Amino acid sequence: MKIKTTALIFSSLLALNSAFANESSCDSKTTRDAVLTKIGYAPTNKSYTEISKYCKWQDWVKAQLKNPKLYDDSLIEKDFVDFEINKKNNLQMMQKYLVEAPPTETPLQNEVFTRRLNYALYSENRLREMMVWFWFNHFNVYGDSGAIRYIKSYEEIFRKNPFGNFKDLLFQASTHSSMLIYLDNDLNNKKMKLDGKDVGLNDNQARELFELHSMGVDGGYNEKDIQELAKILTGFKSIQKYEYFLDYDFNKYQKELYSLKNINELKSFFKKHKEFNVTKVKDNYSLYFDIGHSEGDKIILGQTVKYNKDQEIKDAIDIIIKHPSTAKFISKKLYTYFLGTDYNEELLSKMETTFKNSNGEIKPVLEILLTSKDFENNLYINKNFKNPFEYIISTTKLSINNQKISDNTDIRNILYNLSFGIYWKITPEGYSLEPSKYESSNALHQYINFADFAISDKSFGEHQIARHNYYQMNRNNYFKFLISPNWINR
Repeated sequence: MKIKTTALIFSSLLALNSAFANESSCDSKTTRDAVLTKIGYAPTNKSYTEISKYCKWQDWVKAQLKNPKLYDDSLIEKDFVDFEINKKNNLQMMQKYLVEAPPTETPLQNEVFTRRLNYALYSENRLREMMVWFWFNHFNVYGDSGAIRYIKSYEEIFRKNPFGNFKDLLFQASTHSSMLIYLDNDLNNKKMKLDGKDVGLNDNQARELFELHSMGVDGGYNEKDIQELAKILTGFKSIQKYEYFLDYDFNKYQKELYSLKNINELKSFFKKHKEFNVTKVKDNYSLYFDIGHSEGDKIILGQTVKYNKDQEIKDAIDIIIKHPSTAKFISKKLYTYFLGTDYNEELLSKMETTFKNSNGEIKPVLEILLTSKDFENNLYINKNFKNPFEYIISTTKLSINNQKISDNTDIRNILYNLSFGIYWKITPEGYSLEPSKYESSNALHQYINFADFAISDKSFGEHQIARHNYYQMNRNNYFKFLISPNWINR
């Protein structure tokens, strides 16, 4: 009996020792804070609780990659329940803003800005939200081009599928009303007479699809490829070009069209009124017209795309995705976004190979990058100057520490002052991902001003909200921290 008791005690001690060993092998608070700063801008109490459920931070990253809706965002969405962008679909936005558009669309801009900001500040799906910013910037559209009317559904392309296949992202972005408006595909037609005038190709979107969205500036395509891709894109129009090929007076249809409520009613309308020549209404409410589409086979990157009307764009994208320049271009942009421009060619090569072998799947490419030794070693090295969005969002997030802010005016104003407004990059290349592009005395001055604002008694419209900052520092020490190289850099 004594032997059994001794054995039981010894066994219990071994189990207890093993538990302590396992606990000690898990990540430290310092490591978890560093991961939360690199992925999701800044640590918060809630985020720390969630990441602490995983012994190793790499498993937390893999869990987020596995499910972009890992955490519930319903409380965030409740804040937008009365927003016009939530109440109206793309059809209803078109109906309102083509008939009664105000001199400026400031209320709409406020809504989309607040929605993007709140997701960045409060969503626990941190990696997803970082990729929403990445993809929107990659497929940039300018908010004041008319594209802002449909921008919620455009942004949701990237929120719903941030780690999916690049082919799907490229197709959905390229055929969305926001992109079709912004890059002038609304003006892209086969050569034909329209209202007595000659119309023809506009290759603006085709050029940017190659140069900015897939293969890069020196990707190996030529002017002939651009022209052929422009032909493939003919016939695709934004929702607000519904009367583009109508030969009749639109006034007699206006009341009926503007009473429609959803996509099924819109499809029925065009089926009934064939004189509009609308062949298809896409799921995102963009339109396709056979009458405006260029006939015949096309040749892209030396390969034939058989004449197949609106399906040709999918075949063209398949060819583009398989080109090695696309794997190289996308892999390098992802690397730059997370690690900066000090490239490890071996890691880049692994990412490119994975992109090729998976036919453009983003999830395995990101997993290689974010669980790499390079990323782990970078956790404690803050050498990349934060761009304005990164600094303002990270400082706000650290300061409010999960508390809700009632006024985002100062955040919006400083981003505009730094020429970094959300949805406000007028040129299609988006904001640069290279940290060196933002390092300047003016940026540093603005960051210091924002740090001073963040510690003030009335910051973010609340009383002493920053006193609850994540690190629980007093005002003086917190200000010093916010303007230190360790925080201004990432």
